[in-house]
Amino acid sequence: MIIDTHMHLGFSTGPYNYPFSVKALLELMDELEIGYSISAHGQTLGANEYELGEREVDEAFALSGGRIRAYHLFDPRVAERSLAFMRKNLSNRAYVGIKLHPSFNYTDAADERYRPVWEFAREHGLPIMSHTWDLSQTNFKQKYSHPTAFVKYLEEYPEVRFIMGHSGGRFNGIRHAVEIGRRFPQVYFDIAGDIHIAELMRYLTENVGDRRVLYGSDWVMMDQRTQLGAVLGADIPLASKERILCDNAAELFNFEEARA
Repeated sequence: MIIDTHMHLGFSTGPYNYPFSVKALLELMDELEIGYSISAHGQTLGANEYELGEREVDEAFALSGGRIRAYHLFDPRVAERSLAFMRKNLSNRAYVGIKLHPSFNYTDAADERYRPVWEFAREHGLPIMSHTWDLSQTNFKQKYSHPTAFVKYLEEYPEVRFIMGHSGGRFNGIRHAVEIGRRFPQVYFDIAGDIHIAELMRYLTENVGDRRVLYGSDWVMMDQRTQLGAVLGADIPLASKERILCDNAAELFNFEEARA
């Protein structure tokens, strides 16, 4: 079984997206032997469409028989609205973690307005996954999600398990993310997105261990097969590939069926 820890239901803004159905996603998941996918709803993430995202998450969870799960989404600019939906869905089995995207929210990851979501995560034992990326000359918003910006809250909330989405993004961002991972054992790394870097799997496993690396695709923006190939073709032990593709996520998100 494979667990995709980073994908997106809902049509998102941007050049990479196209319409799709949950039925088509399930057919692809079956073809690739993906047991679970965890979504950060695109329109909630990018446009604060909380009602739409909530409805489509519930529909996908029901249609998939629980195989499509979701992240709560927190935007510090509308913190109370975000928290209200998080509280409302706290007992909803579809939700297994919390997603942040400081770059979409134009709010640095160290900003005090994120404190309520870290408190929420600690109180309820939920992992946080955030977009992380290197500094970019063509996309200034990425500075808000630089891996180093998360150190403040990692120091203050060591109980909260934290996932570096995209593992820091590009070259120097990945190096910074790994340096932080060496300091903080609660930090995980997902490989979602267009981070097509030679020897990435070996670099991550050699520097932070194979128990803290997670498979993610960034579907629908990226094909799920792209990063599957990066794992399957990596020069790392088979046992490490199994941990990255399934076991680590099953433990982190408490998917008992996948751990059986």
